Amino acid sequence: MPAVAKFTSPRSWAFSILGMQAYLDWFPGDRAIQRIRNALADRLLDIYERSRGDGWNWFEKSLSYSNARMPQALILAGWRGEKRADGRGGD
Repeated sequence: MPAVAKFTSPRSWAFSILGMQAYLDWFPGDRAIQRIRNALADRLLDIYERSRGDGWNWFEKSLSYSNARMPQALILAGWRGEKRADGRGGD
């Protein structure tokens, strides 16, 4: 998992979140994985907030490949994630 925390690609973050969530479905008490998943979800949400603008609500300035995985990862992380101090996440 230390390598995952160093990823710089939003799609890598998304696919990692999806994989971690599948793992957490079987091992829900793994706090270390939850923390990494939440940190990656925060990164995705941050780039979304920085990239969106008038008439453009997306994570980047253009569409590319595997676009649906980024919002899917945020939805799963928010739906299954623990409540964070900033109020995001939680069931």
